[in-house]
Amino acid sequence: MLKLRKMRNVTLSLSLPVILREPFACCHSERSEESDTAQDKLRDQRIPLRAGSPKGLRGNSKGVGLIEVIIALAILGIVAVAFLGGLSTSLKAVFISDERSTAQSLAQSQMEYVKNQDYQTASSGGEVTYLKIDLSEYPHYFIKSIDRNGTTVDAITGVPWDPEKNPPGPPADGEDHGLQKITVTIKHQDKEVFTLEDYKVNR
Repeated sequence: MLKLRKMRNVTLSLSLPVILREPFACCHSERSEESDTAQDKLRDQRIPLRAGSPKGLRGNSKGVGLIEVIIALAILGIVAVAFLGGLSTSLKAVFISDERSTAQSLAQSQMEYVKNQDYQTASSGGEVTYLKIDLSEYPHYFIKSIDRNGTTVDAITGVPWDPEKNPPGPPADGEDHGLQKITVTIKHQDKEVFTLEDYKVNR
């Protein structure tokens, strides 16, 4: 009986650690599984945040970039329109100034050319004509004049003039008393640009 009891004690003493170890191992495995599950859940929760954040940022950055491009293009368009408008106005002003300067130079040249020619006495109630300067270098410019009746004509016309008449005009008797009025009008492409009036004296 003693032997059996001892053997039972031994058996119990030997089996006790096994029995005690097994619950701990089981608990440990369950805890490790629970911790792994918790970590997996944390990863699942973190990964979408990490993966989604850059996409969100990239989406926002694309949106902001598109808005900035649209605003920049709008500003560029406004500046371009203003610049082109100013450029067009400047070019037009330069063209008008150059056109008037050329017309004034031609009128003065024509008037000097008439004064350097011999004085031609007009017949009673008539008028005389003088030679024109060469306009071959100015193909789009034309020289006109005013005749006795106030009509625009192609020829450079000398109209007998009486400055003492009120108002001044052709002499009442229709005679040429040694003074003629010369009117030179410069046209550019059918547009009257400059008119110059002066007198030719019989000396």
